Amino acid sequence: MKFAWCLMPCAIALSVCSSDAERADEVALDNPWGFKMRVTQEVELHCPDCGGFGGGPARAEDKDFVCTFTTDGRDAVLYLQATPTSVRSAGFAAVPVYDEVSAFIAKDGVVRELSGAGYDAGGGHRNDFFFFTIGEVRYTFNHSSFGPGFRVCHPPDCVTREEGDAFVDGCQPERTLAEACIAVVEPLPPLVDNFERCRGDES
Repeated sequence: MKFAWCLMPCAIALSVCSSDAERADEVALDNPWGFKMRVTQEVELHCPDCGGFGGGPARAEDKDFVCTFTTDGRDAVLYLQATPTSVRSAGFAAVPVYDEVSAFIAKDGVVRELSGAGYDAGGGHRNDFFFFTIGEVRYTFNHSSFGPGFRVCHPPDCVTREEGDAFVDGCQPERTLAEACIAVVEPLPPLVDNFERCRGDES
C-alpha cells in the first residue's frame, strides 16, 4: 500500500486526517460466484495538517477479499469490500481507516449481504483482519503466521469464532479453522489454499 507520512509532534498522539477522496466510476469485475464485484482503486485522502508539520495528501487503497467459508460445516464463498474513508496518524505511521465495509456470502447460487461487517488495517504493521456476524456468532478472518517484525505476509488465512462467552481461536499455528483468501485484483487469481508460513516464522 502506498501512503504519505502524516507526522505528529508526539509519537503517542492520535489524530484523524480529513477524508475527501475523489473516486473514479467503479468498474465491475467478472467472477464465478455472482458477486457485484468491483475493480479496486487507490484514492487520495487529504491530510492538510495532522496536528503538526508534515501534513499533506495520503494515498490509500480499497481492501477487497474473496475467501472460502467452510467453518461450521458451510460450503460457501465470502466477498469483503472495504473502502478507505480517512487516515489515522499514530506517531510516524499513517494508517487508513475503513468505515465503509460490506460483506457478502454466496452459497448454492444465492448471494446475500451479511451484517456487522468491519475491516481493520492493522496499525503500522498492517496486520489486518475483518469480521462479520451470522446470527449470534461473530467470525473474524485473521492470520496464523507472521514474519520478521511481527508482520503478515499474505491475506487472512484462518478464523476465530465468538458466540457469547464461547471463543474458538482457529488462528493458532495449527490453523484449526483454516480458510483461503485472495486479494481482489484483475484478473482474479484462483481461490485455493496455498498457505505457507511467513519467512522467519518458526512456530
